[in-house]
Amino acid sequence: MRKVLIPILCLFLGLTANLVVAWLCAINIQSDWQNSLESNQTGQFMQSWRQKRLETHEGWHVQVQSRFGATRAIATNGAYAASPASFVPAGFLPSWSTIRELPEVSFEDDYAGYIDAAYGWPQVSFWHTWMGMTEEGNPEVTQPGSWHVGPWRLPLRPIPFGFAINTIFYAALAFGLMRLPGLFRRYGRLALGRCPGCGMMIVTRDGRVCDDCGHAVTWARA
Repeated sequence: MRKVLIPILCLFLGLTANLVVAWLCAINIQSDWQNSLESNQTGQFMQSWRQKRLETHEGWHVQVQSRFGATRAIATNGAYAASPASFVPAGFLPSWSTIRELPEVSFEDDYAGYIDAAYGWPQVSFWHTWMGMTEEGNPEVTQPGSWHVGPWRLPLRPIPFGFAINTIFYAALAFGLMRLPGLFRRYGRLALGRCPGCGMMIVTRDGRVCDDCGHAVTWARA
């Protein structure tokens, strides 16, 4: 039973750690954003993102940017009059982003923008719509795919590939950490000339198993 429960527990811990790390990345980045707005240092925050790809589609500027623990897809359109709708080619945006078909912009002075943001490490594993605009240029405040906690918007939508990779990664770490105390205990017993299984002094007749509990001791100095 223990051999079954330990992998299940490690998998649960891996899933939990995956979500917590993604949320911590989101909180850190959104806190940087809020601090930059309050200190009027938005340019510095924008420069913290590495530019991966940039294209222009009939008035819409589409970008993919990244920084530690996050990737975001951005489509912006400012001061364009009656720009036609545009379709972003497949393969340019991350597979999880919903910025595909961009609507027609029918106003001149307003700013339209869409941001999908994903968070996590070592892969981005959860995403949400960070910002969206209505046709009139007003912010869309619902931010679908987010859990609103105070000033933060925590992502809830899993990214299948990143979700699987991160969960396995953290589950393996949890399994290793759970195994370490037992390994230290076994090596400590062996160093003292004791059976790694039961801790009794090793006195074997055949040099292969402990006479008290039957644990293999062929790799110990009996």
